[in-house]
Amino acid sequence: TRVTMTGVYTAHQALSAAAIGAEYAAPYLGRICNKLGSKQAGIDQCISMQRIVDQGAQSDMRILVASIKDADDLATLAAQGMHSQREWRP
Repeated sequence: TRVTMTGVYTAHQALSAAAIGAEYAAPYLGRICNKLGSKQAGIDQCISMQRIVDQGAQSDMRILVASIKDADDLATLAAQGMHSQREWRP
């Protein structure tokens, strides 16, 4: 079974998603930015999620950021390792 945990807003939720074996965690960047009050704070939160997965979760889960409204934000996130390129597995 393939699982994507959606509506992830905090780094600890991403860690929980990794712990349950989710293949993806999907934070909504636009909503996170609104909640935190700035675009940079939302981007930083998503980057924090990726770092937790990469460095401490012992998981191959990927962060699949949704609600990206700006191409520059996409490039910033991709530069931080948030590019869900992996071989498709049926």
